Amino acid sequence: MYNKQNKTNSLVEAGLIVALMIVLIMLNLYFPIFTVFGSFILPIPIAVLYMRQDYKITIWAILVTGVITMLINNPITALTTTISFGIMGFLLGYCIKKEKSIFITIVILAAGFLLSNIMIFFIYFSFIDKRGISGYINENINIIKESMELTKEFYSKAGVSKDKLQQIDQVFGSLNLDSMLKMLPVALIIIAFLSAFLNYAVTKKVLMKLGYKNVKSLPSISKIYVNVRLVTIVAIGLLIGAVLKRKTIGLGDYFFITASYLLIILLLIDGISTFIYYMRNKFKISKGILIFIFLMTLGPLYIIYFYLGLADIMLDFRKLDPFRQYKNNKSGEL
Repeated sequence: MYNKQNKTNSLVEAGLIVALMIVLIMLNLYFPIFTVFGSFILPIPIAVLYMRQDYKITIWAILVTGVITMLINNPITALTTTISFGIMGFLLGYCIKKEKSIFITIVILAAGFLLSNIMIFFIYFSFIDKRGISGYINENINIIKESMELTKEFYSKAGVSKDKLQQIDQVFGSLNLDSMLKMLPVALIIIAFLSAFLNYAVTKKVLMKLGYKNVKSLPSISKIYVNVRLVTIVAIGLLIGAVLKRKTIGLGDYFFITASYLLIILLLIDGISTFIYYMRNKFKISKGILIFIFLMTLGPLYIIYFYLGLADIMLDFRKLDPFRQYKNNKSGEL
C-alpha cells in the first residue's frame, strides 16, 4: 500500500514538474527577454525532481516534456531544447543529491554542457543549416570583415593615422576559417566551464530559497586553487600538441592551441586568486581599491598574475592543496 501511494506521489510530482517545464519553455521560445535567463532557469525543476525522486522518474519527465513541446512547437526546437535543459538539469540534480565536491560537480556540468552543445550543433547543421560549420563560420567571418572595412573608412575620414589602420588590418587579416576552427575547441571548453559555474550558482540560490540547505557553496575568489595535477595534465596535452605539430600531423595544432590557452587561463585564475588573497587577508586592502588595482594591472601586467599563479601552484603559498598535509584545509580546488 505504501509503495503504491509513494509511486502515485512520484507521478503527480513529475506531472507538476512537466507542466512547469512546458510553461517555462513556452516563455523561453516566445519572449526573447526570457531567453537570457532561460538556460539557467530551465534545468532547475529537473534538478529538483531528481533530488526528490530518482533517475527513472526524472528521465521520464524529460522525455514527456520533449514530446509535449514537439506537439506544441516543432520537432527540431523540441529536441534541441530538451537536450539542453534535460542534460544540465539531470546532472545538476545528480551532483547535488550525491553530494559531489564542487570541483567534480563543475567538471561534470561542463562535460554535460559540451555534450549537449555538440548534439545541438549536429542537429542544427544536419537539418537547418546544411552548409555545415565551415560555411557558418565563413559567413560570420565575411560579416566581421565587412564591418571592419566600414570602421576603417570611418576612422580614415576621422583622421586616424595609416599606422593605426594597418594595425587593424594585421589583426583582422589573420581571421580565417582555419584559425577559427583551431580556436573552436578551447572556446567551447571555456564557455562550458563558465556555463557550469553560472548554472550551479543560480541553481544554488534558487534551491536555498526553496529550503534546501545542504547545497555546497562555491569557493570565494581568494580560496580558488588550481591543483598541480590538473596543470600537469594540460601541460602533457601541450607537449603532445607540440610533438604532433612538429610531425605536421593535423591534430597537432588543435592540441597545441587548446592546451596553450587552457594553461594560460588556469595560471591566471590561480594568480589572480592568490593576489586577491594577499591583498585582502594580509594587507587589508578595501574592495574598491583592490578592484582599481586589479583593473589597472590586468591588461599590461597580466604576466605578473601568470607567474604568481605558477609559483602558487608549485609552492602552495596559501596551504590550500588538499593533497598536501595541512590542517583546516578549505580549498576551492580546481
